Amino acid sequence: MARKRNEIVVRQPAPERPRPVTESVWIPFLIAMISGALVTLCVVLGWQIWRDAWPTWQVAGLGWCLVTLGVWILQNWHVVLWEAEARTGVDLDRDGHIGDPGGRYVLVNSAPPQEIEQPVDRAHKRLCQFVEAAGKSTATRDLEGQGFTRDEVQMFRGLLLRAGYAQWRSGTSKRDGWLLTRPVGVILAKIE
Repeated sequence: MARKRNEIVVRQPAPERPRPVTESVWIPFLIAMISGALVTLCVVLGWQIWRDAWPTWQVAGLGWCLVTLGVWILQNWHVVLWEAEARTGVDLDRDGHIGDPGGRYVLVNSAPPQEIEQPVDRAHKRLCQFVEAAGKSTATRDLEGQGFTRDEVQMFRGLLLRAGYAQWRSGTSKRDGWLLTRPVGVILAKIE
C-alpha cells in the first residue's frame, strides 16, 4: 500500500502488563543487599589497609577490582539472577524459566491503523478554501460571511501578501482593500 503525502499512521500500543512483585520488589532488594555488602567490604578492607599500612599499589589494585566487580554486578543483575537460578534450581523472578529464559516474544494486538488529519493539513485545506473565496470577493465581511473568522482572514491575507499572490489596491493603504495578483487556479496550483 503506497503512502500518501503527509500521511501519518497511528498504532495504539498494547496495554502495559503490571510488573510482578518479584521484579518490582525482590530484585531491587537483592541488588541493594549486594551493593551494600560490597560497600561494607570496601569500608572494612579500607580500615584494615589503613591500620596495617598496605602499599599504595595493592590498595589501588584491590579498589579497582572491587569497583569493577560492583559495577558489573549492578549492570548485569539479570545475568547474576539467572546464574543464581541455575545453581539453586529455584525460579527467583517467577518468569516460568529457571536460568536464562532465552528470547521472549510478546504478541501485541494493536488496533488497525488510523489516519489522523494533522493541523497542517487542515490549515492547508482552509487556505485553499480561502483562495477560492477570495477569487469571488476580497471584502472582509464577505469572507466572514463564508465562514472564515477575522483572524483567519488576516492570517491568510498576510500569507498571500508576503508570497506575492496578493497586493493592496492602492500600494500600502489598507483602507482601499486588497486583491489577488494571479488567477485562483494558478495560486492553488502553486500552494499545493
